Amino acid sequence: MEPSLTEIWRKYSCEEYFNPSALSDHSTSVYKSIEDARKKVAASLGADADEIYFTSGGTEADNLAVSGVAGGKKGNIITSKVEHPAVYNTIKNLKNKGFEIRYVKLDEEGAADGQSLASLIDENTLLVSLMHVNNETGAINDIQKLASLTKKINKNSLFMSDGVQAYGKLPVKLHSTAVDLYTISGHKVHAPKGIGALYVKKGVKIAPVFWGGGQERNLRSGTENVANIVCLGEIADKILHTSINSCVDFKNLKNTILRIVDNSIDDCLNLSKRGIDSLLFLFFKGIKSEVLMRLLENEGFIVGNGSACSSKNKTSRISDALGVNKSFAEGGIRISFGKYNTPEEAEKLGKAIVRNILFLRGAR
Repeated sequence: MEPSLTEIWRKYSCEEYFNPSALSDHSTSVYKSIEDARKKVAASLGADADEIYFTSGGTEADNLAVSGVAGGKKGNIITSKVEHPAVYNTIKNLKNKGFEIRYVKLDEEGAADGQSLASLIDENTLLVSLMHVNNETGAINDIQKLASLTKKINKNSLFMSDGVQAYGKLPVKLHSTAVDLYTISGHKVHAPKGIGALYVKKGVKIAPVFWGGGQERNLRSGTENVANIVCLGEIADKILHTSINSCVDFKNLKNTILRIVDNSIDDCLNLSKRGIDSLLFLFFKGIKSEVLMRLLENEGFIVGNGSACSSKNKTSRISDALGVNKSFAEGGIRISFGKYNTPEEAEKLGKAIVRNILFLRGAR
């Protein structure tokens, strides 16, 4: 978490611990803090404050968007096989409720193919959901183009994008796009874990997925997590004004590792060649990713073998969808960079990867 948020979080967790829905002056003050944060998050997304709804994170925001659109309706839903589990599994579950699910083909970079999308949309398409940045490969979808294409074919179809990996790393100006729903998560930009937000374009109506006291303008009931909301607002303000997570440094970190690995390791597959610079997904032939992960952790480096939300699987659903050869499929590691990482750390990690790959291949 961003160190500057510690005191803010403590203040609203300990001193300003009032229910924002109550009528006391203290509660009213806390409610205003939430609304100030809402304005900051909206500004960072190029949206209006009344289009932002706070949630417990990206997963809840994705579920609320998908299920909220589907509630009480019929039709087909278009998505891809490389979506985050919060979208992929929610949409998959809707098949059991009578929805037809259609999957967009991907290009060689792992992004959604526009021609494939166009061929799938018809008069019964209720929702198109395609993520902004893939959470494993870093592949970037041109959501402005894809959303416009969707509306051109069926103006009544809604377009949703999971923006968790893009927020704070790519410019997002939602009012300049045809995107109807967009989700973000605080912990990806160094806000506390357990806070996210859903953008719902003005005029778009979605149903709540659970009911209670009617907070968040009746869409997301439950007492607000004031401390986390205010912290997300502070981060959003920094994103808007200071480019807190500049991709320039990420590119340097990514290229440092690639240079070291490419110079020393054969049979390495890079699925992140043209993706966002904050992610790197590498596959090594004949290697078990869980073994490599443990060896790297022993040297102080924590990497994944795919999305942290589905890391217990031996192979990645994403790699399967992209047709990664079986000899590589179990040897994938996902490296995610943050703004506190340094070029020196990237160089050490690159050398550690090389050292341990050579060890494992020699040990066979």
